[in-house]
Amino acid sequence: MQTNQNKHDEDDIQYMVDLLMDSSLSLSDIAKELNWTLSFLNKRIQAAGLAWAKEKHRKMSRGQA
Repeated sequence: MQTNQNKHDEDDIQYMVDLLMDSSLSLSDIAKELNWTLSFLNKRIQAAGLAWAKEKHRKMSRGQA
């Protein structure tokens, strides 16, 4: 049986994935939304195997846009 903490963790991770895939928020904005530190967010992204998704949230220079 799952504990409440595990259930909340899974919900937060699913919400993180939704924000990464479906929003235009920066990583720091996503961390604020989840009430996490940027470091903790990066660890969760790595643990979920979504490091590739971070690429679309990087700022681009005017020449790349």
